[in-house]
Amino acid sequence: MKRFSIILIIILLLSSCTVDFYAKVRPPDYKNTTWIAKECNMYFYVDQNSQCLGKMELDETIYNIELYFRMGKTVAILNTEKIIDKNRIKNFEILFNADCKFSEQKFIISFEGRRLNDNIPLNLKKITFIRTDGEIIPDWAK
Repeated sequence: MKRFSIILIIILLLSSCTVDFYAKVRPPDYKNTTWIAKECNMYFYVDQNSQCLGKMELDETIYNIELYFRMGKTVAILNTEKIIDKNRIKNFEILFNADCKFSEQKFIISFEGRRLNDNIPLNLKKITFIRTDGEIIPDWAK
């Protein structure tokens, strides 16, 4: 019985390494939605393929962005104008990485303790996105 318990614990530990506890709660899980930031000019749209594309304005420069959600609770925000070939990971510019908190209506990214790209003047500690249904483009991004 003791051996069985130890084997069961080992199996559970090994299987938990591949379990993504944040699946089905990230923005890409909500297709055909727009997420608009409250603190700055930034938004993204989740299309039918769960791709998250949008725009971000920093110091009067507007960047076309893609949000890449990693397993767990982190996101990388990429400058899509710098992506040369989507099949070759090394050919893109990461604007910044951030930690995330997810809910059905809100998505919060936090930069606490994160190193940002030196070219990005971001003076925020967090950005809160609010979900809306459908594709909505804010006036500043048109």
